Amino acid sequence: MYIDPAATSYIIQVVAGVVISLGVVVGVFWKKIKLFFQQKKIEATEKQLKARAEQKEAKGE
Repeated sequence: MYIDPAATSYIIQVVAGVVISLGVVVGVFWKKIKLFFQQKKIEATEKQLKARAEQKEAKGE
């Protein structure tokens, strides 16, 4: 199968455009993405601390 140089150049430009676009999207939403995962971590930590406090309370400490 023969792919002429113009088609190859076009394919490279499309791939580069997609990669750059994804980079821009991640860059724009990075703060929101980071806050999302931090919030999940905070919620998990709160659950652990609450469970420990309930265990200590049940033991009478």
